[in-house]
Amino acid sequence: MVSSPHALRHKITHVLKQGEEWLFANPKIVLSLIFTVTILFALCLPYGQTVTRNSVQAD
Repeated sequence: MVSSPHALRHKITHVLKQGEEWLFANPKIVLSLIFTVTILFALCLPYGQTVTRNSVQAD
């Protein structure tokens, strides 16, 4: 069955509206997911030391 462009656009906007409603209805879950993804990303980064222009290493 081939749907019209209007029906497809309506379906997409309906899904987006449902997603938006869920996001704002569940702020604790959304913020927890953002926090978790941020921590996982940070754990994947290698340990690095900030080097400034004026830093001098002692021999």
